[in-house]
Amino acid sequence: MEIEIGIAKSGRRAWGFDDIAIVPSRRTRDPEDVDLAWEIDAFTFDLPLLASGMDSAVSPSTAITIGRLGGLAVLNLEGLWARYEDPMPVYEEISTLPDEKATRRMQELYLEPIKPHLITQRVAEIKASGIIAAGSLTPQRVTEYIDHAKEGGLDVLVIQGTVLFTVIAAVVFWYMGLYRGVWRYASMNDLLAITRSVSVAILVFLLVMFLWTRLDQVPRSVVIINWFVLMALLGGPRFLYRLIKDRRLDFHLERGDDARVPVLLAGAGDGTEMFIRALGRDRQANYRVVGIVSEKPSRVGHQIHGIEVMGTTGELAAVVERLAEDRPQRLILTHEGMDGTRVRALLDQ
Repeated sequence: MEIEIGIAKSGRRAWGFDDIAIVPSRRTRDPEDVDLAWEIDAFTFDLPLLASGMDSAVSPSTAITIGRLGGLAVLNLEGLWARYEDPMPVYEEISTLPDEKATRRMQELYLEPIKPHLITQRVAEIKASGIIAAGSLTPQRVTEYIDHAKEGGLDVLVIQGTVLFTVIAAVVFWYMGLYRGVWRYASMNDLLAITRSVSVAILVFLLVMFLWTRLDQVPRSVVIINWFVLMALLGGPRFLYRLIKDRRLDFHLERGDDARVPVLLAGAGDGTEMFIRALGRDRQANYRVVGIVSEKPSRVGHQIHGIEVMGTTGELAAVVERLAEDRPQRLILTHEGMDGTRVRALLDQ
């Protein structure tokens, strides 16, 4: 609506914030009803911020500032602040180092022994400010330095189990053949393999940590959170990749039926995957796939729906010999591109 404000002049009504009222809806939240606080055991923090226990991220003054804001900062009790009385010159030197010399020089700086009295002093400095004091130690040094940290008034201990868990998980995943599956042909068998591998890795990690630290101050929720995170990170990309490539996801379990005729598949492509998937769907199928040979050496050692690619087509005789206990009675060609010459070469073997 326009209002005349003079000769040949008009204006429109303007509204200020005092003139506007926001009508609440189902999604409207009053600030007093929103709580961002989080807890660790008996400790409550108003700010959802957790600073990692790294020398590059947390110093005693940083921990105090974050703590006063309501967050939690973890001080590395094996870092520079526990090795040098005044580490600021060391920080300044590191900041000026060229890239080609930085790594070597930092290794030299961290050769300085850890001084237990500095651990006590740094923790006491944080604690004296009236905030929750948190520090981190590696598993092998918890027993050695935990008493010094407690002497300073340490409230929360973070055990740096990331490296240890990574090593354990890598060994378990390799031993259980988790990385032999072809992502494009991810199936329910791959999901079960991921579940088994993740569960075993976490159980081994818990056993090692129990023998090492008796699981002292290790949150029990870590096990559950780690399991779900690993399942999502290991399974998600595989099935997403297949979904993008094939525009579909088919889940089925391979049946263990020794009454069916054992067969060997020649080819490790889409035709092979479709054949195995069709057998899994057909309850009356007469065939049971015991192995695959591929024309591509890069596929050897991988698995499609739990069936191993045991060798190349040129190694057919050796593959059959390896399967002596479950000798294949049929050779099925699942590669559409095989011409007569290559088929005759296969049969001659």
